[in-house]
This record gives sequence, structure tokens and C-alpha cells, in this order.
Amino acid sequence: MKKIKTTDITTSAAMPVKQGTLDHLQSAYKEIIQGLALQMVKGGNGILYGCIKTQTGLSWSITSGYVYYNGEVYLSDAASGVLSGGQSIWGTITTTNLTAANADPVQFSDGSNNNVHLIEKFVWSSNTTGTQLFSVLDTFRLGRWIPRSYSSSYMTANVGTWTIASSADWSVLYSINGNTVTVCIQIKDYTNSNSAAVSLGLELETFLIAKRDVVALGFVDDTGGGKLAQIKAVTDSNILEITILSGFDNPTFNNFNAATAIGKLRGQITFEIYPVL
Repeated sequence: MKKIKTTDITTSAAMPVKQGTLDHLQSAYKEIIQGLALQMVKGGNGILYGCIKTQTGLSWSITSGYVYYNGEVYLSDAASGVLSGGQSIWGTITTTNLTAANADPVQFSDGSNNNVHLIEKFVWSSNTTGTQLFSVLDTFRLGRWIPRSYSSSYMTANVGTWTIASSADWSVLYSINGNTVTVCIQIKDYTNSNSAAVSLGLELETFLIAKRDVVALGFVDDTGGGKLAQIKAVTDSNILEITILSGFDNPTFNNFNAATAIGKLRGQITFEIYPVL
């Protein structure tokens, strides 16, 4: 922690304020904010509060909020716009000054006038270039439940195929808090082509890499009725392993059995992930 030592200052020994003193004080609070924010946005950049987007067609609006970007926390005012010509919603760090009789400009000892009261904000606009796409920062929003888009390639089985009729039968959400992620799974009306399948794989986002093995319980309902399922996050992998448990006193692995589209899988797991810097 950075501090200013004041014990040497007395009524007869004043301390002059130097440029390095001001830089030291400013970097002190930045250091604290950075330490707190990195735990909140998965070790990278993200939205800390607000900045809720509403979009209808090409017209969009974003509420005010706070953005953490490259070690700094920026206030972001409410904004709106219309997209055109391949544009997306970009954020730009914009600098203005506090202009007032008791602020800028400030007259220095050499007689020069300088603006020193800077105000830096994260400003959203329709653009093709900028500091960061809204969608990227929004992905790492603190506490937000983010849907995992559906692809048939995300569902695998140790033998045969594990399929659903459409994305309407798929609901996989994840929420990131620091270096921890919670995944909520609800898959209905699935079919597995081989009743000998004992292990299913569910692929997550490529950056959701488990730091260590973690096991949670889920529930399966298929041709054989309701059963417990083991949902496992595997070290250094973004694929969840799902197996059915048979029996409560001495559970053993069992087969998935849904030759027709009647299988249902529900569960939730929380595990530690590697930070994305």
C-alpha cells in the first residue's frame, strides 16, 4: 500500500508537494481499486455496474454505469445511437476538463495557464473502431447470467450421439464472479442413439477452463425414470463430464437410455477457472 509519511512534518518543518507526491497519491487509490475489481470481473475487463443495453433493430441505448478497463474504473454516462454501415457499439475513453473559476485553467508559477483537472469517462457510440466492443465487456459483467448459444457440436457421448431437436430444448447459462463460474444446465427432450452410453460431454465457452476437478449432482429423467447424475468439471478442460449414478447407498455409473426424444438433464455446478488477463 502506498502512503505519505507525515511524521516528519512539524509546525517548523513543512513538506513541499512535488509532482511525484501527487502521482504517488493517485497511484495509491488506483492500486486498491485494481485489486478489488480484478476479483469482480474475472481478472480482465468488464462492466461493474449499470450499462444495461436495450436494442430494437439498429437503435440502441445504454444506461449509465461503471466500466473497469485496463486497471482503471470509468464512469459511463447514459448513451444512445443508431447503427449503420457495419457499425457496432464501441466504447472510447474520452477526456474533458473541469472548467470553473476554482478549477481549470490553473496559473502556474511561471505564469503559464494549464488545464489539470481531468475527467476521463467511458463513452459509448456507434462506430467501427474504439477501445472495446460493448458485447465483449458485457460478457464479463459482474453477476450476469450469460446464455451459452446452442450448437450440436457442444453435445457428445462416449458412444453414439447425444442430440436434441432444436435450440428450444437447450438452456445453458453461466455467471462469472471473479475467478469462479456457476453453470446452470436445463436440457430437455434429448435422444442418445446408443443405450450403452455412460458418459456425456457438454462443451462450455473456450475461456471457462477448470482449474481443478469439481463434482456436483444433477438430475436425469429418461426411459429408465428419474436418476441422479454426476456433473464434473475436469482440470484444464472446458468440457463438463456427465454420468448417471445408480443407487443411493453405493452409487455406481449407469447407462443413459433415451432412444426417443424424452431425456431431460438438469443441474448446476460451480468451479474455479483460470483468469483471463
